[in-house]
Amino acid sequence: MQAARRALNNSSAVQPPPWTPANLGDIVWTRPTGTIQAHPVVTWESLVGTTEAARQAAAPNTPTLLTYAFLTGVGTGVSGGVILSLPKGIFEGENGWTHGFVNDAMIGLGQGYATGIAGLVGAGCRSTPGVSGAQTTLRMQGTAPASTLPQGNLITANGITGAYFAGFNLVGTQTQGDGIYNAGLVIAYCTNPIVERMTFIGVSPGYDSKPAGETFQVNFFRSNSALIQDCELDGRDTSGTPTCASWGWNTADDAVVKRVWLHDNVVGMLTFWETVNIYTEDYWVDRAGYVTTGVSGAAAGINHEQSEGTILHMRPHLHMVGGRTGTTRAGKHISMHSVHADVGANLQVLEPDFEPIPTSSTGMLVVSSLVMYHPGSPGRYNMTDYATRYGYQYMFTDPTIIKNGVSLICSPQYVGTVAQPGGWNSKDPTVYYAKSNG
Repeated sequence: MQAARRALNNSSAVQPPPWTPANLGDIVWTRPTGTIQAHPVVTWESLVGTTEAARQAAAPNTPTLLTYAFLTGVGTGVSGGVILSLPKGIFEGENGWTHGFVNDAMIGLGQGYATGIAGLVGAGCRSTPGVSGAQTTLRMQGTAPASTLPQGNLITANGITGAYFAGFNLVGTQTQGDGIYNAGLVIAYCTNPIVERMTFIGVSPGYDSKPAGETFQVNFFRSNSALIQDCELDGRDTSGTPTCASWGWNTADDAVVKRVWLHDNVVGMLTFWETVNIYTEDYWVDRAGYVTTGVSGAAAGINHEQSEGTILHMRPHLHMVGGRTGTTRAGKHISMHSVHADVGANLQVLEPDFEPIPTSSTGMLVVSSLVMYHPGSPGRYNMTDYATRYGYQYMFTDPTIIKNGVSLICSPQYVGTVAQPGGWNSKDPTVYYAKSNG
């Protein structure tokens, strides 16, 4: 975590070796013991007794119910709460969102929910299995009632210091096109949360790249200093059909993403909304914006909105099209929309691996810098200084893009509202990158 923080301020520091999603399983996950994030680890088996533990161990793939009554009884009296450790097998939340927890959470931890639990760990996940291939899967019992509005979250963690989630699959049971929308793991008002060694499968059916259809697979909401690493976000439902939307940060500063693979989502992207200081390392995107009908909006590589501070993306792999033909729904590689500050002065992208998007015939990396929000709209910063710039390019300083050790030259589509001769489709992608106005 501290190494990532230092890298934010020193891009010339010794960099970690390159990574690909094939490396996800290189480290065998071991079900943790002891203390994590200052929280004692408590096993599910020690809480349910020997008879129930033996039954589950004998038939781990027969779903075991995690009831509201059980969860709210865990960690009672332990200051700060415990980390609940689940063995290999399948576990389910109690009947969707119709039992126990308020505010539409299948499983709720922390303030307003199961106050004695500060996180969940398992015996392994699909992309990072445990010993002898052990996996723990957590899913919703049955299906949620049909609705055209978001139904809630599979897991909500609220107001926890040192929240921790690791070593299990989180699986959604809804399918694309069924009209039911929910989020996956939502971490709200937490401090220093960590998510690692997890696989998310079909957890956020969505239909747009903006609310209300912009559902989140993982969302850090007003949770500063969050770290997510060594995770796979599979945007397909359990039948293999793309269904998920976005993931990212909302008004949550000092964000760190390391070795995370997003693939096959139907719409949306990694988004940072009102986030100050961002570091990503080996973030991979494959086949984003997978379908062309039934949804609206595009799927960019990395999207920043009303964000600022020091922003460093190290070796992002941005393959939104993923070799598919006929799609025009892939968005820009990097989007940076803010009326708050001269964001480009502190935005660096080091050694990106990218494929051309449909609107860039020469294959340049494309950065979008047009603000989509009126400067008078709600926000946590004073926008007065930039009010006259609405509808223009909002970066005073061009971001730094380094490819093959060379700092690429910015080729703008517009300067202010003036179109540049030849546009940004006519330049050599080994020398230039494009700055789009949309």
